[in-house]
Order: sequence, then structure tokens, then C-alpha cells
Amino acid sequence: MCRSPGLAVPGRPGVISYRKFMKLSSNPEIIGRALPGLRVSFTLKPLNCSIRAIEAGAAPGGGDTVVVRRTLKCDFLSDYAVRTGTGICPHQHNDTWKCVNFRVNSSSDYYLISEVDDGSFIVDTADNMSSSEIKLVSKAVKLNLTEGSVVWLHVKGHGRFIIIAVPTGSRDCMLPLDYFEVHPCVLEVRASNVLT
Repeated sequence: MCRSPGLAVPGRPGVISYRKFMKLSSNPEIIGRALPGLRVSFTLKPLNCSIRAIEAGAAPGGGDTVVVRRTLKCDFLSDYAVRTGTGICPHQHNDTWKCVNFRVNSSSDYYLISEVDDGSFIVDTADNMSSSEIKLVSKAVKLNLTEGSVVWLHVKGHGRFIIIAVPTGSRDCMLPLDYFEVHPCVLEVRASNVLT
């Protein structure tokens, strides 16, 4: 039933999938079926301290334990990040603003995830050019957008931000901004024989 077995992201050598690792973590019996006779645990340790380590499998015990560590990259949820364009801002904002545009093209929910301190934002469409600033009071703001429209998002303040498109009802929108990027990690594998 698996289209691409393993943890790798197909076509991207040295990059593993956060989604696959999370499925492995919530279904540890898969490890037992794939590696019979062994007790194996996997630990994914992002080098970025804002992302917590994730474990999967059973802790090895008894007998000799082999430990292997490999540095690689993990694609957390970067496919949720919306590709934005830049151009001439319709408001002709100065350098204190970051202005991007994108097309709403699916039935996903769109969120502005930000680390902007003391900031605000404006959302424009071709049908509704606005100059009303909305204060950024939380790290994740749901954007009410109409499918098919081209949107300009103008963000004022210092700090990073990203626009994500997640499946309707997803809780992933509550994750910090760093989860929507690819990060270097250490994958640690511990294995020992099952005691008989």
C-alpha cells in the first residue's frame, strides 16, 4: 500500500519526510515487521532548537546495542508553504513593509504564520483594495480568501513570516514557522537483538 517505502522524499537524496517519520512514530509495529528479530529505535534530532526531537520504535535492550548517526535534511512541512511573487506594491509601501502576492488556487485554509514583532498586515485583492491595517496579535492568523483570486499580502514589522495553505481543519497551522522549511537533522538509529 506504500507508494514510496522508507523515510526518503522521492527524488531528493539525503532528505527525509517529516510526515513519514510521524507515521512511523505513531505505528511502531511497522519497524518490527520491517526488521524482524531486532529492537530498533529511531530519533530525529533537528539542529534547529525550535523544533523538538521525535522518536519512533522500541528502545533497544539486552545484548549489544549498535548506534548509527547520520546527518541529513528533513523536509518538515515545506510543501504547505505558498510560493509568493514580488512586484510593484499597489500601495507603493516603503522598506518597513514586506509585500508579496500569490494566487489562491485550492480549497485549503490559508494562514499567515509570523515571528513579526509589533507588526500589522493588509490583505488586498483585485476586487477589494484595502488600506486598513490589521494588528498581528497571534503567531497564526487565518486569512479569509476567495478561491481563484490573486492576493497581495503586506506585512509591516521586523521578523520573518510565511503564508501556508493547509487542508481544511488541519492543526498544522499551529506549528512554529520553522516547521514549514527544510532543516538539517541528525538521524540516530539504535538496534539490538530481541531477547529470546
